[in-house]
Amino acid sequence: MTTTNKSSRIQTDKVEKKEKAVLKSFTGTLYYTMLKDKQIKGEYPANAYIAQISVDKKTKEKLEFLGVQVLNKGNELGDFVRAKSKQFQPRVVSPEGAPYLSNVNDADADSIINEVPIIGNGSTAEVIVSLYDNRESNVKQGNGGRKCLGLREVRLTNLIPYTPNEAEPL
Repeated sequence: MTTTNKSSRIQTDKVEKKEKAVLKSFTGTLYYTMLKDKQIKGEYPANAYIAQISVDKKTKEKLEFLGVQVLNKGNELGDFVRAKSKQFQPRVVSPEGAPYLSNVNDADADSIINEVPIIGNGSTAEVIVSLYDNRESNVKQGNGGRKCLGLREVRLTNLIPYTPNEAEPL
């Protein structure tokens, strides 16, 4: 006869909840990042601030454990996730540690440097996210309860400024 120890089950539940709560930030390489203005043009207008973040194997495993879809389109991004914010502009911090001026009233007004730059592909950052369930997206896209990443803050570690080609519009 097998008995289940109630305290053991509770301890396991606590460990699982703790593991799920561990991932609040991760580092990665940024691609197709729109943090200066919302992405409202292009093939897929999202009306949101958006970042695609290339992730390593360990981060990929943690994200998948949390229910976040990790994508791979076989290009330079490798494994990546999308994080976005529709309601507010995420805080962006320079490699020197000073926040950029944004639409948000910032308590550190004395340390704010110039406005948010247009971030080029290949820039690296620590990204602070929140996890949420986007029910509308799950129904439309058949995501089956997958979680989404809310973009809260981008702490740049290496900024590569975006420089457009003459042929492409900003």
